[in-house]
Amino acid sequence: MKTIRNITIFCMILSMILLATGVFVYALEYDIDRPSMDYKNFNLSSPDPKLCEDACKADSATCKAFTYVKPGIQGSSARCWLKNNVPSQVKNTCCVSGVMGVETSAILKRIDPNRLKQIVQRSITCPDPAADRIEFSIINKTSQYQGRVRITGVVKNLGGAYESGPNQQSAYLIDGTYTIVATKAFQNLAHGEEVAVIYERDWDASSPGEGEFPPTYKLVIAYDPDINTDGNTKNDDCNTSNNVKTRSGSDMNTMFKQ
Repeated sequence: MKTIRNITIFCMILSMILLATGVFVYALEYDIDRPSMDYKNFNLSSPDPKLCEDACKADSATCKAFTYVKPGIQGSSARCWLKNNVPSQVKNTCCVSGVMGVETSAILKRIDPNRLKQIVQRSITCPDPAADRIEFSIINKTSQYQGRVRITGVVKNLGGAYESGPNQQSAYLIDGTYTIVATKAFQNLAHGEEVAVIYERDWDASSPGEGEFPPTYKLVIAYDPDINTDGNTKNDDCNTSNNVKTRSGSDMNTMFKQ
């Protein structure tokens, strides 16, 4: 799982670099015509859109796009149309088109490998406390549909070591009425370390309150508003998109029915 996550991070970073530099990789557009803006056209020696693509690449100073027309449409041979700008797409099975950009190899040559390594390493090792999961369990049953239950929210550090001060971060369990039902302050978390916030309550899976309209529980990580300006980079959460987790109480009802 760690390897998959690292590859995902690398792809995300590379995508951001490509967007930031304004470059892109062209791809053949099958069943697409790009009519107009032509400056040259000619028959091809064989029915291969790559020949048209290569002709455009060979004239990269002028050619911004191309359209390959299949044999039998504009004569017995395939035909290539080179364009000095990028016309709009038109869906048509007659053609294969393409828009020119910078090839991947050329893009990678522009990136300082040491700088890229630093960015990737920073993304892998930066602190990432996450609202990992909400666990339901039945402590005891007093009848088929009634009993005492436990709702446990688990925060897990998916990134590098998280080192912070007291009272700068907490995990909250919130019920369907937006009421905070449990709180757990935490401070330091090693990679993979977990902290739990626990709430226990009576449950009646046959009642309207839990059975018909079961509450949804939400696990939320909240930080002190000034945590990003305290001068400590080891408590800067590098991925706040995973700081909330929800789970429906209907799962608890299912457990009572088993």
